[in-house]
Amino acid sequence: MISARSVRASLLALAVLSLTTVAPAGAADPAATCQKTLAKSVSLCVKLRTKTEDKCYQKTGAACADADEKVAKIAAKVDKLLAKGCPAEGITAAGFGANLTTESLTARTVDICAGEARALISRSYGGPHGAGLASTGNSNRKCLLSALKGASKQTSTAFKEKSKCVAAVQRGKTCDTAAVAAKIAAAEAKNVAKLGKICTGGFNSLEGLVGIDPALFFTRASNQADCMLGNSYADTAPLDVLCGPGHDTDAPTRGSWQQVTLDNATYGTRCGDGSDFAFSVRMAPGGSPADKVALVMEGGGVCLGEGDCCPASGDLFEAASDHPPAEVGLMNTDTGDNPFGDWTLVFVPYCTRDVFAGGGNANVLSETCTVHRYGGVNVRAALSYVRDMIWKELDESEAGSTGYTPESVEAIMSGQSAGAFGTLYNYHWLLDDMQWRHSAAVPDSALALDAGGVVSVGGFGGLLIDDGDPPFDWNAKAMVSSYCFTGDCAVGPVVLEASAPRLDLSLGQQFLIATNQVDDTQVGTTFFDTTVDWINAARASYCDTRGLNGVGYFMPAVSSSVHVISASNAQYTGTTAGFTLDGMSMADWLDAAIADPFSVMDLTEEGTIVDDHPGAAAYPCVLR
Repeated sequence: MISARSVRASLLALAVLSLTTVAPAGAADPAATCQKTLAKSVSLCVKLRTKTEDKCYQKTGAACADADEKVAKIAAKVDKLLAKGCPAEGITAAGFGANLTTESLTARTVDICAGEARALISRSYGGPHGAGLASTGNSNRKCLLSALKGASKQTSTAFKEKSKCVAAVQRGKTCDTAAVAAKIAAAEAKNVAKLGKICTGGFNSLEGLVGIDPALFFTRASNQADCMLGNSYADTAPLDVLCGPGHDTDAPTRGSWQQVTLDNATYGTRCGDGSDFAFSVRMAPGGSPADKVALVMEGGGVCLGEGDCCPASGDLFEAASDHPPAEVGLMNTDTGDNPFGDWTLVFVPYCTRDVFAGGGNANVLSETCTVHRYGGVNVRAALSYVRDMIWKELDESEAGSTGYTPESVEAIMSGQSAGAFGTLYNYHWLLDDMQWRHSAAVPDSALALDAGGVVSVGGFGGLLIDDGDPPFDWNAKAMVSSYCFTGDCAVGPVVLEASAPRLDLSLGQQFLIATNQVDDTQVGTTFFDTTVDWINAARASYCDTRGLNGVGYFMPAVSSSVHVISASNAQYTGTTAGFTLDGMSMADWLDAAIADPFSVMDLTEEGTIVDDHPGAAAYPCVLR
């Protein structure tokens, strides 16, 4: 079977051949010139933008203002380079999508440049709000400043080596991809050793300050080069770059569901039984924007050890047979019931029983039972794949599009039950690494409250995030944010408090939390002794967190136990009694919050819970 990549490479070669055979002797090849200019522009832009932003953080503790003069000058420099080096004929000859113009390609280059700089800073300084940088003394500050400097250099090195390789192949020469990987790995090792001399151990190490091991820190800096490369070359052969329109994604069928299986060897994904991970996507129907995305992570239980994991049904640990729920909640394509029904919809199966927190590890629980913990890896790979589908679609096919940019994407990351825990633990990655900044998280029925003691969300979080012995060796530390990475960051209210300072409402960044106030499933899965204990903790948690920036609640007071509101269209649309609050259903509330984050109101009520559940207390705060 001939791959899409092979076809594109052949077409590009033909285009270049036809152009060069008619061009005067010594004339520049417009395709090569455009790609060379793009590579130079994105590399220079990331380097300059990172330095400029760094100065703003050191001076003010925050990112540069949008109107910052130096930021504007960087964008103007990119504009000047591409206006000269990437005219329309160069973009076409280079094999880029038909929808791209010099202006739109420039806008994307500036956008991706800013995004990669922000990602470097977020990882180095404790989020875009610089939480780690703000809380350190002089010696620790030096550690973080050096980390950013090294990471910026590493990204530049990785991009340079990969870019040289791709450019060589496009000139008809060869590239030793193993040698390229070795050079990048050698640079990573050098940076790790150098940083080790600056950052001391324990709480004063990079891991102690922003929660990431130096080796992984520099590997992720190298990986950032992939999206830079995807922007610079229409085809990135011979490298397997998992970012950009050149990445071989399945051709989307607009308005129809399709299942995508991700090969473990390529994507690093895996289900609990070791099989390949699969997910489903329905690209928005024709006429609707492909870059409006709603994702739902599937719910289900969590298992920890041999006693509860190994007797479980085998289909709980595979994804090939898991398909989207039929027209329910956010996955409902009827826009009359679901305001997001004409968005690009993504359904992520739950086949790891690790609340989507697993960073990639095999739990050997007995001689005959091994569970692979890859939940976090799986959901992030699925979203990256969808990004590349959208990227290709916007560049090549969607009518009226001027091409993909991360800033154009509007996204909802949601989950039900265990999947809702997944939104708590993965939303930071969507914002800070994927750079889909116009996004909201919607955890449905997972307040992740702490019952206290070792047998609790916080107690188990400490074991998992510290990567303890089996069965707690999930490599969960690799999934945490740089501003919330201790054991108590498994607890919902702690995540909200740590995240609130980095949420930008003007970009739509919110945690929109939905749960019924009586939920026996949450009682059991978070280790509370009684339903009343959980009700009182839920109400107290609401009062403690309701004023946090970017945090909103939809909390019906139905006295019977209800788990996952959006699992039923009747509940989601408010048809079922008790699920309409102040005249709004959950669907209405989400629609209003996404449309105007500044107007979102908490919706909750006392109901008859105090009477129906003896011992339950009224809200400890006055409801609005």
